[in-house]
Amino acid sequence: MKILILDTYYQGFLNYFWLSQSAKQGVPFGQQHKLLLSQNFGTADFYSKNFRKLGHTAQEYIVNDIFSQGSWAAQNNDYRYPLLQLAKLEFRITTHNKLINPIVDLETIVLAQVKHFSPDVIYLQHLSYLSPSCLRQLKQHTTILAGQIASQLPNKDYLKHYDVIYTSFPHFVSKLKSLGVFGEFLPIGFDPSVLNGIKPTARIYNVTFIGSFTPQHQKGTELLEKVAAQIPIHVWGRESNSLCSDSPLRHNLHGEIWGNNMYRILAQSKIVINRHIDAAGKFANNMRLFEATGMG
Repeated sequence: MKILILDTYYQGFLNYFWLSQSAKQGVPFGQQHKLLLSQNFGTADFYSKNFRKLGHTAQEYIVNDIFSQGSWAAQNNDYRYPLLQLAKLEFRITTHNKLINPIVDLETIVLAQVKHFSPDVIYLQHLSYLSPSCLRQLKQHTTILAGQIASQLPNKDYLKHYDVIYTSFPHFVSKLKSLGVFGEFLPIGFDPSVLNGIKPTARIYNVTFIGSFTPQHQKGTELLEKVAAQIPIHVWGRESNSLCSDSPLRHNLHGEIWGNNMYRILAQSKIVINRHIDAAGKFANNMRLFEATGMG
């Protein structure tokens, strides 16, 4: 079976990665892609790697990454992309630490990748990143269009195109069914290959938290602030208007951290505090549970 995984990464991580890897922008797509996946952001290559171990052909693309996606398109210039002026693809980093590219049509590249790979299954990690029109076109080139969700559901304009949606939220299975979509429970896990790149280290932080502060995390943020008022917590996350200026979580706020660097902090922590998005309801459910315990 041929399985194509279409993933998205946080734009903050992509900016950080390419700003630190600007010299790598001119290398072939394969090298760029391997380097990007080796950062172990999100699910990295965990899906494709384990599908291959089971005897399947599998590949993933980071569909919102203008650098690697543009590199793939330019490298496959002979594969008929009438909507892309591939010879004119240019990427640059602004002086304000933002990546920009006004030329790349990311959905066109995704559709070209699907036609090139001819998958039996397309598995999307972000249900609503691609437009409903693009999802409809994807279905024409695969047997099963699958996706996963562990956050607030998008509207039915997106959901109706999926043959199956996997979720680690047990209560979402029946919710999906009520919307006319086949849902399947899929628990989260930890890929032990992460440990290969993290050296044993002293646990120098008593209590840590790594995560986002958004309106969708309001209840969890209130809980964290109550804890931080009593116990010093080292926090890694983006500065956010969701945090009050006098929030105790700002006392040891270190900024954003991702991938292997995040795993190193977890390995250096004695206690990792976690909280869940409001949509998780009564269930303890997010990746950090497994990332933290996976690091011991």
